[in-house]
Amino acid sequence: LDCNSALLSICFMLFLGFTDDVLDWPWRYKLFLPSVASLPLLCCYNGSTSIVVPIQMRPLLMKDGELTALAKVAQHFVAVDENADGSIVNLGLVYLVYM
Repeated sequence: LDCNSALLSICFMLFLGFTDDVLDWPWRYKLFLPSVASLPLLCCYNGSTSIVVPIQMRPLLMKDGELTALAKVAQHFVAVDENADGSIVNLGLVYLVYM
């Protein structure tokens, strides 16, 4: 399934390039269609969606071993790892929606 989704994305982009040369697509389609072409790859993604928070931004999430107000708001959308003192944030579905 992973190879098929990669081939589908590649074929869609080749088709977009060919039709752009023939039909001279406007920019609004050239910006929208590549995001549609990446959807098969996103649907098959099984990897990690965790990120490491930069050192300078960690006090925004954890202070004195407790979650800050910003981290409590972020907890509604993502998972802040309290055992790692806020240095790891698991984005989960937010990552896939962002991509």
